[in-house]
Amino acid sequence: MTQDTQVTVDGLVRGNFYRFKVDARNKCGETNQETFETQLAVVPGKSPQIGTKDEGNCKVSINWDLPDNGGSDITEVQVQIQVDDEGVAVWRDAPCERKEMTRCVMSMNRLAREYVLSAGEEIKARVRAKNSIDWGLWSEISTPNTKMAAPPKVMDVPVASEKSADLRFVVINWYTHRYPETNIYLKIDDSLQWE
Repeated sequence: MTQDTQVTVDGLVRGNFYRFKVDARNKCGETNQETFETQLAVVPGKSPQIGTKDEGNCKVSINWDLPDNGGSDITEVQVQIQVDDEGVAVWRDAPCERKEMTRCVMSMNRLAREYVLSAGEEIKARVRAKNSIDWGLWSEISTPNTKMAAPPKVMDVPVASEKSADLRFVVINWYTHRYPETNIYLKIDDSLQWE
């Protein structure tokens, strides 16, 4: 016949190793001592490596290595990018379109539109992990870092190539660099008159 027995030991410090010995005695004698060691779980450590990479097609990825889990499985990661807020560098949650445990993919167009990152600016990131205890430490700032891609440029000044006899329409041609996700906008200055 067996019986489960449980003892609670208070006052232990997370991260420390502890050795416990268990034995049992009855009127016939005592058992051999059983010894076991354990380490109490702590929050995850810092990610040892994080960097950003241009994935092409106006996408950028943040890639990192998972940190030591502190003795408890990592359940969540938080990724942030550095943005300028009126001259002050602040951290905001990364707008991941696809997010995995070691990777986040973002749209450069969204970074430019919502996070006001400009062409040529480095995309800097940091990451931290969470386990059953709590959030761990933030990683160092990412390195290497990719830079925001430049928007398309109009290569030639727009030229009016055709107009109707009654001046109800005009066809305008121009050339742009090939660039993914490019929207073309035409501003009409109606103060100009054909001679």
